[in-house]
Amino acid sequence: MVERARILPPQSLMGPAEDALVRKAIEGDEMELKYRQTVDRESAYEMITAAQELLKKQKEEEAQALLDEKAAQKEALAAEKQAQKEAAQAKKEAEKKAAQNKKILERAMNNAASSVSGSLTRNIVNSMTGGKTTDGKTIAKRAAINALSSVARSSSKDLLRGLFGNKL
Repeated sequence: MVERARILPPQSLMGPAEDALVRKAIEGDEMELKYRQTVDRESAYEMITAAQELLKKQKEEEAQALLDEKAAQKEALAAEKQAQKEAAQAKKEAEKKAAQNKKILERAMNNAASSVSGSLTRNIVNSMTGGKTTDGKTIAKRAAINALSSVARSSSKDLLRGLFGNKL
C-alpha cells in the first residue's frame, strides 16, 4: 500500500565547507593535540621481519664458523700429513747417506788392507828370495794413502754427480 510521507529537507549546507570553518573545527578538537605530530612507529610485520633476518644472519654465521673450523682442521691434518711425509723422507735420506758412508769406509778399509797384505806378501817373497824389503812404517804410510785416496775418489765422484747428475 502506498502511504503519504513527508520529507524533511537537510538542515546543513550542501556545498563545501569554508576553510576557516574547517580549521576552527580541527583546532577546537581535543584529539588534535594527540594527533598533531605524525609518528611512524615500527609495525609488527617490520619487527618480525627484522627478527627473522637476524636469526637467518646468526645461522649463516654459525654455518660459516663450522665451515671455517672444518677447513682449519682439514688444513691442520694436511700439514701434519705433509710433516710426517717429510720426516719419513728425511729419515730415508739419512739412512741412505749412512749406507753410502759405510760403503765408502768399507772400500777404504779394503784398499788399506789390500795394500798392507800386498806389501807384506811382497816383503815375505823378497825376504825369501833375497830381494829388497819394505819397513813397516812405509807399509802403513802406503795403506793410509790408499785409504785416503779411496775416500777422496768417492767424495769427488759424489760431488760431480751432485753437480752434473747421475750420468757419471
